[in-house]
Amino acid sequence: MIIKARKNNYRHVSFGDIGSRKRIVSIDTEWAKNWKAEEMFIPFCIGIHSIYIDDIGNFLDIDKLHMETELYFRENYESTQDYIENVESILNKYIDDNTLIIGHQLSSDLHTLVHCSNKKLNTIEQLIDAFKRRKNFKGADNKKGFTVADTRYDINNRIKGQEKLRSVSLRLNVFAIQNELNKMSLTKMYNAYLSDADQNKKEKLIVLNWRHAFQTALVWLIDSVYPDKIPYNSKFNMKFIVTNDIIFEMGKDHINYLNTEEFKQSLSLEGIHSYIKKYQPEKINEIGFRL
Repeated sequence: MIIKARKNNYRHVSFGDIGSRKRIVSIDTEWAKNWKAEEMFIPFCIGIHSIYIDDIGNFLDIDKLHMETELYFRENYESTQDYIENVESILNKYIDDNTLIIGHQLSSDLHTLVHCSNKKLNTIEQLIDAFKRRKNFKGADNKKGFTVADTRYDINNRIKGQEKLRSVSLRLNVFAIQNELNKMSLTKMYNAYLSDADQNKKEKLIVLNWRHAFQTALVWLIDSVYPDKIPYNSKFNMKFIVTNDIIFEMGKDHINYLNTEEFKQSLSLEGIHSYIKKYQPEKINEIGFRL
C-alpha cells in the first residue's frame, strides 16, 4: 500500500521546477518483533517526508512551506524481500545533489533493511556509506556537502543518551501528539494487525510512521537550517508547531483515521495543552499558552 500526499504553497513555481530546489528528505522505517514473521525483526512501513527549503522570513510557519510525503506499508501477502526491494526502488528517487537525507536512528533503519534482504541493495548501501563519510565534515551544516545526517548526532540541540526524539522536539516547540499509542504500543499494534488485519490499526501505524519522519524533518529544519527563526502556528497565533495539523491537511482524503474524533482531539488547543502539560509543563508559560 503506497500513499502519496502533497502540500504546495509555491504560487509561482510549477511542480516541474520544484525538483531543482533544495530539500530535506526525512526517512523513518518501522519494524516489529514478531515470531510469526519471516524474520524476527521485520520492517513493515517506511515514511519519507520532504520539506523544500525557501526564504520564509522571520517566522517558521510550516503552513507556508511546500511538503511531500510518501508512505509505503507492507501488506500481509507481501514477502519481506519484495517489500525491501520496493523500498530500495523508492529511495533511489530521492538521491540527488539538492537533497539532504536525514533520519533519527537512520543507520539502524538502513541496516535493518540490509540485514533482512537476500539481495544486494545498492541504493541503501550507498546511503549507509554516505552516513559513515559524513564524519569527515565538521558540524552539521548541510552547506558543507552533507548528503546524509542523523538527528541523534548531527544537530546543535543534540539528543543525549537515551533521550527520545520527542524530548528534543519539545525543546524546539514542535509538538508531535501520538493519540494512537494511548492504549497500545506500536509493536503490539502491528502484531495485532497481523492477526486481525484491522484497517484502523493499519492506518494508525501509517500515521505513526509519517509523524516520526515529519518530526525528524522539522527538528533538522529548526535546529540546523533556520535556527534563528521562531516556530509559528498561524491557526492559533502562537509560537509552536503541531505536526498533526499538517498531517491532517495533507492526508485527510487518503487516511480515514485522520477524520476520527480520536485523531482530531490532537488538533485542538485542549489536546495540545494536555500533551505539553504531560511531558513538559514549563513550556506552557514559555510559549504564552492560552486556552
